[in-house]
Amino acid sequence: MNESGEQTPSGLARWLTVHDDLLRGLVHSFSNRVGAIATTAYLLELQPGSPTGPTATLREECDRLDALLHLLRLLPHRGDAPAEPVIPTDAVAQAMALQHEHPEHRETSMTVTRDGDLQPAYVEPGAFTMALAVAIGAARRAAHAGGEVAITIGCTTDRVTIWARGVRADHFPGDADPRAQDDLAAVEWLLAPSGGRALADRAGVGLAVPTLQAARRH
Repeated sequence: MNESGEQTPSGLARWLTVHDDLLRGLVHSFSNRVGAIATTAYLLELQPGSPTGPTATLREECDRLDALLHLLRLLPHRGDAPAEPVIPTDAVAQAMALQHEHPEHRETSMTVTRDGDLQPAYVEPGAFTMALAVAIGAARRAAHAGGEVAITIGCTTDRVTIWARGVRADHFPGDADPRAQDDLAAVEWLLAPSGGRALADRAGVGLAVPTLQAARRH
């Protein structure tokens, strides 16, 4: 912490490491509990005369918990994780699922458009998904309540480019968001180790990452 009381970058980086280690531990414990509940539900279903309704409900809730657990596993960030081939549409779907759980902007709808044929990206998967979640979050703020987020995925030989832009219900782009600079910085920080970069306009945030083909050439 510096003389003005602000947190130093090294302190912030250390906190993120501790935060993610704690999150991994919680995810592990959560996974064990979900597994125990799922086993109990299965054993109840095998019991003669077991009520169908409650056991079916328990099984459905186990499935929902397992889906949430999958999203929780995406959150810890590993700075030393290697890049690998990633299907862009899969990463977008995961980021959208994460944003769906955000306590704000729940009324904002999201659509995805593919601009031509897509290649696999070559990027660290967790960082890619988190960067997309940040971009989508910025677009949701730009869209405001009742608006829409338009996600466009495009590709060239060298780059996969993804834009998340907010469109208001009256079809005008959102006003400039002062938090967008922080969103851009977060996207840059997440993607820099994989050679990615952040993009921006008044309606949202985008990102560009190398394709697998480009990575092979280099």
